[in-house]
Amino acid sequence: MAADMGTGSILGGDATTAAQTTTVDPAAGQGQQSPAQTEAEKTAAAAAETAKAAEVKAAADKLEADLKSTDPTVREAAEKLKKEQDDAAKSEKDKDKDKKAGAPEKYEAFKVPDGVQVDEAALKEFEPMARGLNLSQEQAQQLVDFYAAKQASGYKAQVEAWDKTQQEWRETAKADKEIGGMAFEENVSLAMAALDAFDPFPIVDGKRAGATPLRTMLTATGTGNHVEVLRFMSRVGRIVKEHKLVFGNASDTKSADGDAKDLYTKSDMK
Repeated sequence: MAADMGTGSILGGDATTAAQTTTVDPAAGQGQQSPAQTEAEKTAAAAAETAKAAEVKAAADKLEADLKSTDPTVREAAEKLKKEQDDAAKSEKDKDKDKKAGAPEKYEAFKVPDGVQVDEAALKEFEPMARGLNLSQEQAQQLVDFYAAKQASGYKAQVEAWDKTQQEWRETAKADKEIGGMAFEENVSLAMAALDAFDPFPIVDGKRAGATPLRTMLTATGTGNHVEVLRFMSRVGRIVKEHKLVFGNASDTKSADGDAKDLYTKSDMK
């Protein structure tokens, strides 16, 4: 019986069939290029790079020419394009700079203008926030400068507003029909006489020793300039004077006019 040459098993070790069988791996050779093919791709890439460089140079030359154009429309368009390119380049440069800078491991003490007191608690809260935003020392300082300027501006506005209020109070008192006008200084002296009677200066070793809490409050808050306070105190002072009431330290011989000038340090009294 003739052997069937078509029935051989490669796994069975049929040498004849195995020799006649050819296995082709479809993945064989992938990722491998011939020297000629590699050289061709390098040449193409170099040509593309050269063409791109030529294109960029041509665009730059055209822009340069348009900037010198006598046509206003062309020149204006070129100037706008040039500005956009410069801004984009600056933006990229700033980004690179920010990436390189970043937040330090520990910020140095931030500087504030003289006379400005920054909230230390707020500053402690700011530092981890600045670090979380990856702000450099310079960037964080800019924010501190902004805050300090705003704080100083707000404080200055408050002081100016309060000074204006004090001035208005003094002017109102001087213009008052009862205690103002020609009688203003006399009524201020009467008001001081009331203070001398009921809130005398403390005396130590025969000398005046500071001011009382009431006098300090009147000066610090400016309420001593208010017309109603002056009116009330001058009325009390008149009663004290008419009835010759004496309280407190008789050894304190400073005149009522002198006391008035001490108390109303912000007034226009001479």
